[in-house]
Amino acid sequence: MDKNILTIEKLTEDIKEFIKWYNTKNIKENLKGMSPIYYRITFL
Repeated sequence: MDKNILTIEKLTEDIKEFIKWYNTKNIKENLKGMSPIYYRITFL
């Protein structure tokens, strides 16, 4: 069996992990070097 088969469950989990990373760990230059969530907390 092909090891690269992607199931709906795995895809869903990968998307959730990406969103979590994007919102908490991803540093944006246009957000003054902050993650999107930290930027929102700081400036809103």
